[in-house]
Amino acid sequence: MEFLQKRAQLIVLATITLMVLLVFSPFYDITNTPKYSVLFIGAALGLSCLLNPKFGVLEKKNWKSTLPPIVFILIMLSLALATDQKYIAFFGKYGRNNGWIQYLCFIILFLLAAFSFSTLAVSKLLNLLIILGAITSFYGFLQYHGIDFLNYADNALPVIATLGNSNFASAFIGLTAIALVWKIFEITNL
Repeated sequence: MEFLQKRAQLIVLATITLMVLLVFSPFYDITNTPKYSVLFIGAALGLSCLLNPKFGVLEKKNWKSTLPPIVFILIMLSLALATDQKYIAFFGKYGRNNGWIQYLCFIILFLLAAFSFSTLAVSKLLNLLIILGAITSFYGFLQYHGIDFLNYADNALPVIATLGNSNFASAFIGLTAIALVWKIFEITNL
């Protein structure tokens, strides 16, 4: 059981790290395609943990935690099957991979995180978010001052970091700032 939890934690942390930092310039879409690929691979690896009976997700005592996301994804699946635009329903529009498959991957990673991180192990996640936030903020700072290693920043939106869009970059930096404040209060309480 502990081996599965450590494996699940590693999958979640690696997926988050790669989704934030990975860009691949040979692709036409240098942000969405690599991040979507990482999400899909991370969810597939995570599913191998979730489906293991020793992991505990499939036990009856955990139905309150697993039922809402499963109902959500099943409703989305029925809506995707009922629409005339099945490609968009399952994969999303180009550049916005927000179809059913992406939500399925997110739910798999959510359940993986919910059943593998304890209160003590969540500090790994906080530390990772703080580090990723610092890297993203530093790269955004460089982009703001005209230094962009990838040269894909739009002139109208000079700060997109590695996330492909200024809204995503600012939202992620905001989340990591919350993690930093939480960590500061945790340290001062010690």
